[in-house]
Amino acid sequence: MTKIKNKPNRAKFNFVDVIIIAVICIGALFAYRFVTKTSVTMGDVPQVSFTVEIRQQEPEYKELIQIGDDIKDSVKGGYFGKVTKVEAKPNKEYTENTLSGTYTTDSIEGLEDVYVTITGTPTTFGPDIMFANQEVKVGQQIFIKSKEYVGYGFVVDMEIADKGGANE
Repeated sequence: MTKIKNKPNRAKFNFVDVIIIAVICIGALFAYRFVTKTSVTMGDVPQVSFTVEIRQQEPEYKELIQIGDDIKDSVKGGYFGKVTKVEAKPNKEYTENTLSGTYTTDSIEGLEDVYVTITGTPTTFGPDIMFANQEVKVGQQIFIKSKEYVGYGFVVDMEIADKGGANE
């Protein structure tokens, strides 16, 4: 009978372990970069005004919107701010004439394009401007609601107030 010596258990280190450690390190770097993203502290966040274009509305729609209305995101429920300006313009639709290769401006009779300016303090201000986890930038589609109305449109203008109160 042969006697077998018990070898001490050694930790085996292989290629899979190296990959796992590398993924953990890369994840930690991304998390660190995300958490320490340059953002202004809450006391230094300027007021941001953005204008939402709500197209093809009846004239009565503009009458529902009042300056001072609280506006929320109608999808996620986050708070955007207060209405500071309301303006309506005649509806304009741009259509292409494929035969001649030109564009024409048409209007739908009885409808208006309503421009609602909303001013508020973003929850995140830095490279991205976010209101309650909703990024707001020119060209972004926004869904808004108040107690009296809902609507959606695209952000067509944005202004950031400097600390002196003037807009950029």
